Order: sequence, then structure tokens, then C-alpha cells
Amino acid sequence: MSDPSFLSAIVLAGGRSSRMGRDKALIEIEGSPLLRRVCRCCAAMHSVGLCGHAQG
Repeated sequence: MSDPSFLSAIVLAGGRSSRMGRDKALIEIEGSPLLRRVCRCCAAMHSVGLCGHAQG
């Protein structure tokens, strides 16, 4: 398997969530929002980009 320190990731956390009815990135899984869990998985990578929209 590849060394994660040489990998990069882009996390897409946007969209209207119209079918879900609420922001999917904030749905909790075992007490932690989905977006946080994904970012933790990417933490060892060389670089991580996060694309999303501002609330409001």
C-alpha cells in the first residue's frame, strides 16, 4: 500500500442535500460528524483540500 505522506486528497463537502433534507457533512456517525471523520482519515496525507460552501 502507498505511504500516505505522499498522497493528497480533496474532500467535497457541498451541495444542497435536497433529497437528504439536511447537511450530509454534519450527519453524526458514532457521535462524530461525517466531515470530521473523513478529515481524520486524511490527516496523515501530504495535503488535504476541503471544498464546500459557507452557511448562511
